[in-house]
Amino acid sequence: MLCVHIIKIGEGSRYHQPWERPHINPGSDMDEAPYAEFASWLRELAAAAGYDTQARGGTSALAKAAGVDRGQLSRALSGAVQPSIDTQRGLVRALNAGGVKVDMPEMLVRSQTVKPEDLPTPQDSIPPAVEDIDLYALARAFDIPPERAHLFVRSVESQAKVFADDQNSTSIGDPQTGGLSAER
Repeated sequence: MLCVHIIKIGEGSRYHQPWERPHINPGSDMDEAPYAEFASWLRELAAAAGYDTQARGGTSALAKAAGVDRGQLSRALSGAVQPSIDTQRGLVRALNAGGVKVDMPEMLVRSQTVKPEDLPTPQDSIPPAVEDIDLYALARAFDIPPERAHLFVRSVESQAKVFADDQNSTSIGDPQTGGLSAER
């Protein structure tokens, strides 16, 4: 099957062929780069992490540290494209390694990959209390024989108590007491 795409160029256009029209033409009256705001933010973060993307080799160094394609990164830094999620993930790792604190949700929102309201809120991620779960129904869901369900329930309740006691006695983010770090 042959597919033919017909692109109509408006009368008076200075571009006679579709491939002659530039994707971005900075400084003209054409549309601004679609991701210019994100690109500006990303260049600021890169500079803070020690990657001068305006200097020779700066973009290549950041691309290498992030484990992403230099061309894709260059297009993202110009605001021409929205970087892929894998590219964004690599950038988060590289920027954090460079001492700039940025997390994946912020990267996704700023790159317009997701809207802030699409991200889960901290309240969404709080698991229900063990008391709110029918542990016997859970045992059935895990195909635990009815005669052993009470052992499963006691085990889960015991682990929940240990976890709750540990959470109450350990300060989160305090490495001296063995607490979990709030930063990743």
